Amino acid sequence: MSANLYRTKRPEQYYHIHGSLEASTTLRMIGLEPFRPDLTEHKDIVDTIESHVEKYTIEELEELNAKHTQAGVPAFKHEEFLLTPHVRPNLLHMILELCRIVAGPTMGRILAEYGADVLKITSPNLSDVPFFQVDGNMGKHAANIDLKTVEGKRLFEELVQDVDVVLDGYRPGALSRLGYGTQFMTELAKKRGHGVVYVNENCFGYEGEWASRPGWQQIADCVTGLAWEQGKFMGIDEPIVPPFPISDYGTGCIGAIAALTGLYNRATIGGSWHGMASLMQYDLLLFKAGLYPADVQASLRKSAGESLSQMRHSHSVDQISGAALLSMQKNYPDSKDISNGAIGAEKVGGTLGQEFTEHVIHAMGPKTNPRLRQVMSSFIQHIHDFAREVQLTTDEWMLAVQVLNEAGKMSNEKRNEGQLVCDVIGLESLVDDITYQQAVRTAQPLTQTAILGPFWRSDTPVRENGTTISFNTPKDGKTAYMFGKITSADTGKGIPNAVVDVWQASTNGLYEQQDDDQCEHNLRGKFITDAEGRYSFYCLRPTPYPVEAKGHNHWQRLKSEPDHIVEISDHTAHLVLIALCKDPGTRQDAMKVIANFDVAEQNRPLSENSTCSTKRKVRDDDVMVCEQCTKIYTEDENSDTACNFHSGQLEPDYDGEVWCDHDEDSHGIIDSDELRREYPEGYI
Repeated sequence: MSANLYRTKRPEQYYHIHGSLEASTTLRMIGLEPFRPDLTEHKDIVDTIESHVEKYTIEELEELNAKHTQAGVPAFKHEEFLLTPHVRPNLLHMILELCRIVAGPTMGRILAEYGADVLKITSPNLSDVPFFQVDGNMGKHAANIDLKTVEGKRLFEELVQDVDVVLDGYRPGALSRLGYGTQFMTELAKKRGHGVVYVNENCFGYEGEWASRPGWQQIADCVTGLAWEQGKFMGIDEPIVPPFPISDYGTGCIGAIAALTGLYNRATIGGSWHGMASLMQYDLLLFKAGLYPADVQASLRKSAGESLSQMRHSHSVDQISGAALLSMQKNYPDSKDISNGAIGAEKVGGTLGQEFTEHVIHAMGPKTNPRLRQVMSSFIQHIHDFAREVQLTTDEWMLAVQVLNEAGKMSNEKRNEGQLVCDVIGLESLVDDITYQQAVRTAQPLTQTAILGPFWRSDTPVRENGTTISFNTPKDGKTAYMFGKITSADTGKGIPNAVVDVWQASTNGLYEQQDDDQCEHNLRGKFITDAEGRYSFYCLRPTPYPVEAKGHNHWQRLKSEPDHIVEISDHTAHLVLIALCKDPGTRQDAMKVIANFDVAEQNRPLSENSTCSTKRKVRDDDVMVCEQCTKIYTEDENSDTACNFHSGQLEPDYDGEVWCDHDEDSHGIIDSDELRREYPEGYI
């Protein structure tokens, strides 16, 4: 609200302060801190700012404005403005795209529509309004050049050699101070042998003490008396900023006409031409055009409706424009796609517009955590914009509520159905990726993650490395040996005592929370890494499984989940979640939850010089397992450190092949049909 109309020390006089795109200077100028987190309600903000503006007269505010080079102006009545030296008409002025906001870019857009090749030159150091880019940049090219640098000046001087029209929409004198004003253009024309058309656009015109002041449309509307005329039309004795950027677009049109006239004169007469346009002069043109007859005004007031008639001097231009758009849709019900771009994606309709959304946002108390306030404010704004954009109906909303309610009925301490809903629409994956990208931008090394999913449990028991998580091994399941190493992204060294949390579905696609035939905590466990950061366990070889297809049929989504097993590595608040998966179906994962990590089964034949130096006892007898290839052997074989094959005593007996997955720096999965044959179901 630093760009708004307020009463001054003299109650009958009003002043429009304007903080441009950075409000701090204007707020400090009137004695306010730039940021007041205790002010959350619109009325409180307006009252606070107005109470400070009311400490000053118009003359005092003018002095402050001049001292701090701000854009504020008195809200003159038209007859008051006619007494100022700025009423004299100017030659209309214009440019070739060194412009921002509305009026200047409108000139370039019109020339582009006439077939000109328009290049908009801007700078990464200058602010602009994103919404205006959609409209004002149509038909143009754009480039960044910093005219305050040696390289920027070189590029601009090279570029300007071939131009026909230069459009200047910056503060009066800004380009001249950089060496590129009218004198530069005149010399350029002489050197190259043909003229140039130079068009200025500003707020106050080009003569008088205000000529060099910065300004915006609202500033021109207030100073020329247009705001008072708007208030008079609405039947109140206050100035009201007119809705819509009419003066901006009108000035842009005049500037484009000046450019076209200059081009015509150059072609027919020769020489260079200078055109000038101003917001203030456009407003004076409106006054010369005159007011609508009284009966037409009465009809317009009647059709405007209650929302617009309730606007007052302290309402922002966004609010006033929004109210006008509501009236337009009421009078023209077929215009459902009227959009209030100044507010955002709001589709104008009904009575609950942006003001309602802001009311919901401001319902948060003053002690709300700042980050939570930021997140919830954005969420509320986006969800309201979404509902307006798609024109969400009650039936559609209730269907969504029903889905959430059913998910809630299934959720308990063992199931997280709300998370499943987020998984289906890809939200959790997106949030994970955002977190990862934030870590990358801040140079924090981090393994990219998969998602937590709905079947993770916080009460998973800790198990010893090398033991199994499969206690109800199905007949169609295969046992696999999983091992890996948790390393520091900074040092590459193994991390001891890290917790690796593992869970997987059985071959029927069900987790133990869903399947009464599985025992508690089947196919899940936590493992603590050893001194070198290693962990290992036996599990089921992951297999793909079907998912409920009713909803996916509507979306034409894949009806199965690819084979995967999920691990969490949690060490000193560094949470890494990995879905190990080999199935190419991850690219079309039904639930959009499985990341296609480059971790494959490392099944490869051992060379003759491969060695296995560790044996593992899997039960309290003399049966041993070679840790490299998982082949079972006994103490009566010739070696007590490895199977006969790996100790050089036997040839391969796995249908002519022996597989080894030993790779200490990565995850691996080893199939073990031999273990499956040797041990009964549920034992390993």
